[in-house]
Amino acid sequence: MFKKHQTALLLSAMFASSMAQSAIITTYTDRDAFISALGGLTIIEEDFNSRPLQTFDAAFSLDLGDFTVSSDDVAGDTIGVTDVVYDNDHWWDEPKPENLGSVDGTRFFGINGSAGGPSFDVSFSTERYVFGFDWLDGDVTDSYAMTVLGEVYESPPFDSGYLIRNSPYRGFFGVISDTAFTDVSFYQTAAGGDIAGFGIDNLITSQIDVVTCVQNPDLPECTEEPANGVPVPAPMALIGLGLAAFGFSRKRKA
Repeated sequence: MFKKHQTALLLSAMFASSMAQSAIITTYTDRDAFISALGGLTIIEEDFNSRPLQTFDAAFSLDLGDFTVSSDDVAGDTIGVTDVVYDNDHWWDEPKPENLGSVDGTRFFGINGSAGGPSFDVSFSTERYVFGFDWLDGDVTDSYAMTVLGEVYESPPFDSGYLIRNSPYRGFFGVISDTAFTDVSFYQTAAGGDIAGFGIDNLITSQIDVVTCVQNPDLPECTEEPANGVPVPAPMALIGLGLAAFGFSRKRKA
């Protein structure tokens, strides 16, 4: 009987160890749903509206306080805080979408160029579990992807749907992870035509472990309301059930 219990504990430990190496990430393509999932947690935002126009054509690091945007591969293009990026305005039939070259008509972080499309990183001052942003792809011949914790997100949100005439070419993308991360990366996955117009705006992050708050909303750093919409990771729930069953088994055999 001891050997059975020892084996069960060993398997549970091995299972927990393997899960610790794989992040569970919930993705959102709707800003309202993303905000709702945070359940009132304190968030940090950057909309670039108070930032001066500032562009780079070589490696740079732009410190925005809670965020730092940097690149070692500007690819000979220009990238930085801007009011507009190039767009394939001839692609759309009338009436054309408003603010073709802007995420939402205000200042944002964007890319202009024709040399292949820069890659860039968004890093944080401390470990984070949450990141979301509005995005614009003004060039229907290009596409971008985002990576976090080794996971690549290209579709959604950065799929080829906008290649269809007059289809949406803006959107929102957000992630909530059970594993902390300190940076995310963006890079171009396809290039065609002669421009690379891409931008992100209205960045959102939080320093609070949302998953922990879901599991225990009474923690001091959590709000009074539980963070609805973020499920407790199923593997962790299974581990808990396994340990509970183990305890019940011991009680029956005692």
